[in-house]
Amino acid sequence: MEEKYSFDTTFFTGDPKGGKWSGIFVTPTEGGRASLFGKLYVVISLSAPEEFDSRMAGDLLSENLQDVYYNEGNERNIIARLEKAIMSTAKRLEHLLDREEVAAESGIDLNIEALVTYKEYVYMAILGEGSILLERDDRLISLSDGLKDLSGRGLIKTGSGKFKENDNFVLLSPQGGLTISEKDMQNVVRDFNFDRIKGVKQDSLLGILLLRISNKAGEALLHTDSKFESEKINQIGKKETKVEEEDDVSVKEYEESKLKIPQETGRDEELEKAKRHNDLRKGNSIKNLKDKVTDKETYKVVLIKLKEFGQKLLVFGKTHIWEGLLGMSKRGMYLKGAGPKTSIRGIIVLIIVVVCLLYISIRGIQRHSDTNDKKTEIMAVLSDIDEKFNNGRNLGAAGNIAEAVAVLEEALGSLSSIKEYGIMTDEIRAKEEEGYAIMDDVRKVILLDDGNIITDIAGYIEGAQAADMTMLGSRLYVSDPNLSTIYELSVEGGEVYSVVGEDTDLRSPSSIVFDGEGDMIIFDGGEGILKLHLDEKKVERLAGLSSTSVGEVKEIDNYVTPDGTNILYLLRPSKNDVRKITKYSSGYSLPELRLSSTQFGGAKDMEIDGKIYILTQADGIVRYFGEKLDPYALVGLDKSINDASCLELDDFLVYVGDSANRRVVVVTKGGSLTPDQGRYVGQIIYRGENNYLSNIKDIIVDNEGRVMYILDETKIFRVELTKVDEYKESLE
Repeated sequence: MEEKYSFDTTFFTGDPKGGKWSGIFVTPTEGGRASLFGKLYVVISLSAPEEFDSRMAGDLLSENLQDVYYNEGNERNIIARLEKAIMSTAKRLEHLLDREEVAAESGIDLNIEALVTYKEYVYMAILGEGSILLERDDRLISLSDGLKDLSGRGLIKTGSGKFKENDNFVLLSPQGGLTISEKDMQNVVRDFNFDRIKGVKQDSLLGILLLRISNKAGEALLHTDSKFESEKINQIGKKETKVEEEDDVSVKEYEESKLKIPQETGRDEELEKAKRHNDLRKGNSIKNLKDKVTDKETYKVVLIKLKEFGQKLLVFGKTHIWEGLLGMSKRGMYLKGAGPKTSIRGIIVLIIVVVCLLYISIRGIQRHSDTNDKKTEIMAVLSDIDEKFNNGRNLGAAGNIAEAVAVLEEALGSLSSIKEYGIMTDEIRAKEEEGYAIMDDVRKVILLDDGNIITDIAGYIEGAQAADMTMLGSRLYVSDPNLSTIYELSVEGGEVYSVVGEDTDLRSPSSIVFDGEGDMIIFDGGEGILKLHLDEKKVERLAGLSSTSVGEVKEIDNYVTPDGTNILYLLRPSKNDVRKITKYSSGYSLPELRLSSTQFGGAKDMEIDGKIYILTQADGIVRYFGEKLDPYALVGLDKSINDASCLELDDFLVYVGDSANRRVVVVTKGGSLTPDQGRYVGQIIYRGENNYLSNIKDIIVDNEGRVMYILDETKIFRVELTKVDEYKESLE
């Protein structure tokens, strides 16, 4: 599909100097792996001893990050690919340190800020102390605080979300947060250039990347600072310096020369020139400050400014208050313009000032004492929480999932009592994240995000609704009773289109299934049981199987007996029964009773693998073998399933769509020693800002490919089952 948005970028970095380096890496290419994994934007900064060649190391690390992200493995989860690429880059740095004794002894600070745009979503990852900001509706928001370390290792924070037209993203190295004020940053983002911060010290660790998203046709263009339009390409690196010294040794900051890529140049030439002058690729300078103040470390510049401010404050106090208001000159303590007898007024003012200072000091001591008491209480609570975390881990490892979850929830609840103190917030937040990571591990959670969505039918077909889903080969099929049609799409997602012609007998298709011979069987509320010929896009009525004959059907399923006979099963909750229809060479039999029970009233779904599994409204899953009830109960769940919406089976497992809890629960069919127990295996959860998995219509499992497809409202999620299989094997 054609790109809907255009992405415009501009960047700004300092000169590499003394082992310090920052660089920008952008991959705005189209097609190939980029079409699968999106466009990658990265800011990297290194701080190392002077002897270490940070420029060369940065070049190697950036190439490694790009190569691993785009070329290693077939993982479709973009967050997982980002984490893998960043961890690989950090390990690559460790290999470089093995050959550098000085750097290995002193250590190197590595910071990476990475962002990927894919379809209408943005994925973010941060290693270190950098920042990612979002400018939306004239408000500058820090996204870094909302990123989570889901692995619990305390290394990489990640997150994702949906971007909007005219969003502006900022990738900022840690040094940027120290040297650029929020107001200046808002001006930079609004103007989309760096004119407003030319007076800020630009040191080697400063790296900024701006990304603007607009709904316009055209290719992405890589810019540098745009205010030097008159300079030519061959003026790169040429600096202009000027120094003004004052009595108090304050120094004017210098102007820096920058690169501007002319807009008239062709796109390929622009990108080539931008790469040629990018710090990350060739190490060329974009900014260079030479004066004696800005050669210092950033904290020294701050100290100098504080010293100057303090001196001015003392002079003001001495001139305007001590001598001006109180008249305390060197000639004696008397009010200005008054005689010696009136000097008592100055003494009274001094007494009042001293009393106020004493009061403030006492209050400060009290607050300090209160703070210490609160810290002691917080440390005691955190220690108690650590014990509960360990207890929860042990209970989970022993298979007592519900008990483990209860202990962990109690521990996390204890944090709310100390959050209100407003101190040690970083420690409390870290402990909270640790608790949720343990909870996910105990509950064997598999997380989904927006990257797992392969399509949204309503995004292609206006007014589309979805009722049921089935699969044949590498194609998915979805019924739509609202528009009276059946949709088809690839298992990889993408475009959706109807597979029936305009002149068909479809009126309200709901449940659909393929029989053992590759024919699609449809239950239509207005027509009864129908057969769809995919090659001809025609619907065939089946004799004797009209809506009058079959009644109201909630679900149809097909089972092929060992002798090759196809049997259709009809779940009819309104009649409290299950009917079966046998397929013969000459046609189909009339519906005949297979099972009947008051438990079937309000039943939601049915699946058959030789045994009949029925998802009831009141009793959960009931199972029949032959004519008899086959005992089956779910055990080991972290919490009960009260309002499940659908079922799916594979060779060994049962998948339950639990819309009330926004998850898919996986249990066993029963083992050889405990055939009546569906043991808890794990659960698949969406954790994001949208209310996904709250209306699960159907679940399909590709048993050979070990992939699950979830139909939620009109969106389809694709889930790799590798982790589910690992959890199942751990039970054996």
